[in-house]
Amino acid sequence: MTGPRAVDVVVGLIGDPGGRWLVNCRPPGTPLAGSWEFPGGKKEPGEAALAALKRELHEELGIQVLEAEPVAPYVREAPKVGRNDPCPCGSGKKFKQCHGRLS
Repeated sequence: MTGPRAVDVVVGLIGDPGGRWLVNCRPPGTPLAGSWEFPGGKKEPGEAALAALKRELHEELGIQVLEAEPVAPYVREAPKVGRNDPCPCGSGKKFKQCHGRLS
């Protein structure tokens, strides 16, 4: 496994008056398949946060974002994982055997 790289992401926190939050499950064949997460994803180079959020939520959920408020900037450190490296999920398998193809 190589060193961490900065990944600039946007996440949609979509809640209702009952205190429930919208989460989705990562599809089979993707890294960390079956994990639950808030909808969102990586920003494209030069892409504004709101534009990235609108794009990601449309791609993932098929919804159109009409308005959004920034909550907090968030940049996570993510290891770059090769197909023959140990899977970061902790399964003990190689990444290619645990989560299939790299996206």
